Amino acid sequence: MVQFLPEVSEKSQNNVALWLNGKNYGRLQPSSDSGLYDLTAKQTNSLINSARLNTKIEIKAGDNSWTVSDKGMGAVLLKLDEVQGRVGTPIALVSKNSTHKQTPKSAKPKPVIKKAFSYSGKDNKTLSASKQAYFEANINRWINIDDEQFVGSEDATGSCELINPESETSINFAKYAGNSAGWDFIPIDATHTLAVHSCWMGAYNAASGYWLIDNAKPRNPQLITTSGNDYFEGEISANHKDRGIGDCWNSKKWVWNGTTFAKMADSSTGMCKGFAGGAWDLPTYVSEVIEGKRKSDK
Repeated sequence: MVQFLPEVSEKSQNNVALWLNGKNYGRLQPSSDSGLYDLTAKQTNSLINSARLNTKIEIKAGDNSWTVSDKGMGAVLLKLDEVQGRVGTPIALVSKNSTHKQTPKSAKPKPVIKKAFSYSGKDNKTLSASKQAYFEANINRWINIDDEQFVGSEDATGSCELINPESETSINFAKYAGNSAGWDFIPIDATHTLAVHSCWMGAYNAASGYWLIDNAKPRNPQLITTSGNDYFEGEISANHKDRGIGDCWNSKKWVWNGTTFAKMADSSTGMCKGFAGGAWDLPTYVSEVIEGKRKSDK
């Protein structure tokens, strides 16, 4: 799905059209999100067919007109042909007549993840007082606070400097955020628990680390991510701005499969374009998640 976000007056919002080389290719369809417009399949095909040519792309609304550069469109589609092995084949998008013929590659199947039972918000589960105290007393021994990733690194998604009580950042953050520098423990099911700790914060982003504890063998917690923002009913999510105004984002998700939290999605909104929310939804990792049947805990 291709989308545009022209800034138009409220009066002209239902009269936004696509023009290619001076020819009107019809109105753009307003999407469910305010200010966004979708191309029809016919309009999308017309754009793709025009990618082989020097095309003047315009978005018009009333007396307003915006020119969209076609520089890069053909290059992107050619790269797509190359990566998928389409160059010189009848199914190529822009390189059907190339002499450098490739053999089309088969699409990789989506990873299939069976989502396992986890407590829901309605279950309102908490750890017993003794289990809570046991985890609190031992978690800093189970997790190596001298590990490089907990002191800080160039890649913020791999650092958890706030877990180290001796780091200057951790001390200052504790003063600023009160008890938020401590550990939280979230029961996933009867035999597994998530240990959560604030990891890092910046001018407009912050994140926590999530470790999976096997209640029967708690001494070696498994690190899932140090860039998480939320856990809800078997899913950990991470959402971060690439700029303070929120005009570009990246996000990841992990889902509980009964053994670990498997990566289920990774995407971004692409380039920062100056308007809140970003322009596109560009997935770099997708999966098929099969919901398990809800059952009561035994």
